[in-house]
Amino acid sequence: MTENAESLEAWAGGLFTEGSVRLRQFRESDTEKLSEWWREPSVTLMQTDRMPVGDDATLTEMFLMWNKNDTPSACGYSLINHEGEFVGHVSLWGVTPPTMIATLAVIVGPEHQGNGHGRDAVLAALRIAFEEMGVNKVELQVWHFNTRARRLYASLGFVEEGVRRAAVYHRSAFHDQVLMGMLRDEYLAMAARR
Repeated sequence: MTENAESLEAWAGGLFTEGSVRLRQFRESDTEKLSEWWREPSVTLMQTDRMPVGDDATLTEMFLMWNKNDTPSACGYSLINHEGEFVGHVSLWGVTPPTMIATLAVIVGPEHQGNGHGRDAVLAALRIAFEEMGVNKVELQVWHFNTRARRLYASLGFVEEGVRRAAVYHRSAFHDQVLMGMLRDEYLAMAARR
């Protein structure tokens, strides 16, 4: 398909914007808010396999690693709402030939949840993954007890591909991890419906 410069410019102008959020380059000052959210037990529970979190230096190093954007195999962006407020983060990583599979992760600050930011961040990340990075599949992992996230991902077209049984231990019990994925053709069908 041959496109003219104007249509590509229009596409590029909207690449980092979706609904309620705009993706922007990560700023080191974002680490303070991300660290605050990461230390919030309700956020930690949904993001990681252990509740104790690292010290400030460890968290800062982790967030900086998510956002290097120095390779075609990964990217990370801060989420900004219409008021210019930092509301979360989205990242894709692990893209390597020949499989071209990206892993997706998103975090929205507790005070910003319920406003559609997570959904819009995922849609923007999918657009970047499939339309700019050339991936064939985007996959993610979500704890079985995180029904809100599982419903969101399913509503966008992610398919449950498997379950890692007893993959995390919380509150004296083991819980499953659900593996979900979306193929390029599934994305294109979803994008055409939108």
